[in-house]
Amino acid sequence: MKKKIWITGIVIVLCVLAAVLWGLYGRVDVTQIEKISAPGGQLNEAETEEFLWIFKTAAYRIPIEGGTTIDPVCTIYLENGEKIWIYERGGQVFKVCYVRDGTKTRSYFIKSKLLDVFLEERWDSIKTKGA
Repeated sequence: MKKKIWITGIVIVLCVLAAVLWGLYGRVDVTQIEKISAPGGQLNEAETEEFLWIFKTAAYRIPIEGGTTIDPVCTIYLENGEKIWIYERGGQVFKVCYVRDGTKTRSYFIKSKLLDVFLEERWDSIKTKGA
């Protein structure tokens, strides 16, 4: 009986630990951000705060392998030299790639209606300025 209780306890602890670590996967340490560029140029302080809130609250999907040939729509520059490229994949889905020294170190998908709206507003602003 005690053996079953121990095994059940260990399984529960491992599940909780896995859930916590999964929630941290891909999260950005905001203290390490130098700047963020998006359509229309570098984000100002207010835009950066809005972008980071949207990015941190996006629904994270499974990690992926492989590359893409399109250019990123946003780049987050970190103090350690690492970059985070964000690609539009259609609709509300985005591919996030961490890059160090020109090599992708990890990738995953996120889904965010708010990020899609944020970028659409920036694209519309560029079109309006160009007209």
